[in-house]
Amino acid sequence: MTTIDRDLQRLMTAVAELPAPEIKPDIRLCNWRLVQIHDRPGARPFRRLVGRRYSEGYPVVGLLMSSPVEHIDLARRLATTHSGSVYELVGQPGLDDAELNWIGIVGLGGHKSRDLTPALQRLMRRRS
Repeated sequence: MTTIDRDLQRLMTAVAELPAPEIKPDIRLCNWRLVQIHDRPGARPFRRLVGRRYSEGYPVVGLLMSSPVEHIDLARRLATTHSGSVYELVGQPGLDDAELNWIGIVGLGGHKSRDLTPALQRLMRRRS
């Protein structure tokens, strides 16, 4: 198991449970990615979802970035963030290199970041 896999495993098991199943997601996110951000040296990194809001069967123009992710339910493809929002991960991950570069420069204020999406996908495949 890689360091990224271990980090994701801790993220998903070390925090509180998701809200009750009858709670619906606040945001449906397509073309999504999970990004780890280091905002200052020595500080613990945090993870955010980035992607496009999915509405009425179509992606909405413009990128969205979540508050830090606290829990991911692999089976239901739901992520709960620090703010309490629940995101549903719709379809496969997306975003091209140019969009990820924009996120790294503008969206993250130039902080170091790492794409954790491949590790998350491996975990999702193992659980499905």
